[in-house]
Amino acid sequence: AVSLIYREAPLNPKVIAWVGAGGLMQILPATTKITDVSDTKYPAHSVALGIKYLKNLWDKFEEATDSI
Repeated sequence: AVSLIYREAPLNPKVIAWVGAGGLMQILPATTKITDVSDTKYPAHSVALGIKYLKNLWDKFEEATDSI
């Protein structure tokens, strides 16, 4: 997660992207609506939300089957 945070927001929790993503994990406002975390200004909230989102993606890929 640290390398992702560095890539997305160079360890600066105040960074806001031109598309509105904010916080250390550069979470989009729409993504905050699917969890109980709504404020990405606080590093702990941003990281918690980012990890929840990445876990959600991981679970979706786990369900994928190989078609070969």
